[in-house]
Amino acid sequence: MKSNIKSFLLNENGQSTVEYGLIIALIALVAVLALALFGTFIRDDLYHKAVNKVPDA
Repeated sequence: MKSNIKSFLLNENGQSTVEYGLIIALIALVAVLALALFGTFIRDDLYHKAVNKVPDA
């Protein structure tokens, strides 16, 4: 029984999958925070500048 528990605790299968999952979650969190912080600026400032530069068609 002890050897089974020891082998389970020392088993590293799936470790890289968890690490990649954590990296992807961190990237997603940064993207969401960036959109939350800069979304209003992008919408109000950059979008309106672009719309005003395009002549009416």
